[in-house]
Amino acid sequence: IVNAGVAGTTIQSWGISSATYNITEFSLGALVSPLIVNKTYQLDIPSSFIVDSGGTEYAGTAYTFTAQDAVNKLFAWGHGAYGVLAQNSETKYSSPVQIPSAIAWKAGWGTQIRDDSYDSGAIKTDGTLWLWGNNDSGRLGQNQGTPHRRSSPVQVGSDTTWSQIATSTGAAMSIKTDGTLWMWGGGASGYFAQNNEVQYSSPIQIPGTTWATMSLGASSAMAVKTDGTLWAWGIGTKGILGQNNTTQYSSPVQIPGTTWRHAVMNT
Repeated sequence: IVNAGVAGTTIQSWGISSATYNITEFSLGALVSPLIVNKTYQLDIPSSFIVDSGGTEYAGTAYTFTAQDAVNKLFAWGHGAYGVLAQNSETKYSSPVQIPSAIAWKAGWGTQIRDDSYDSGAIKTDGTLWLWGNNDSGRLGQNQGTPHRRSSPVQVGSDTTWSQIATSTGAAMSIKTDGTLWMWGGGASGYFAQNNEVQYSSPIQIPGTTWATMSLGASSAMAVKTDGTLWAWGIGTKGILGQNNTTQYSSPVQIPGTTWRHAVMNT
């Protein structure tokens, strides 16, 4: 493989470890150097490399292609209640089914906390955020007074800078590429760190701008900042907020320490 340039001129060579082929496509082995996305390359086939069963050789320098990002397809399976598998139905699937999209998916995490509440969410490679399933408490972020279930993905707003998503029984939470943290859904128990118990059906910002990772439970949340500090809020049952008490907090409180990396909230 060479950079596509003047015919017959090799600008820079990218060696490959192996290749297989059939009538319609080449499958290339490991590259010595990575290709650049959206750059056009020429496939230079040496003599005797491709020979058909009749002994005819296929060689030439007229084959070109443009390198593209991997196509990230998203699949789901299991219980289809509330349209959580994004198949525009509530069908149960015991093997993976693809979630429709013309744009590649980048990251996603859907969580089932209890049997009467199903939601899923994912982020596409263009930075848009999509949710589907049960819309109880406005968890799908559609700014609807009366929640409606969605059995296929619906976009949350028009923002293109989402990087992480988590859903739970009570809410959804997401981090943007600028380090801001956002939540929406049912706001009982100070869940949304707004110092109130209001329900929000579209994203509202959690105080702070340096959030790195997050974890969402049924009625509590945790998140780590880029400085290594760990914060929690919501219901403090069984001391889950790390404050040496069982108090409810409606705004983030710091858990001692400055070298935290990840948070896991499992209730």
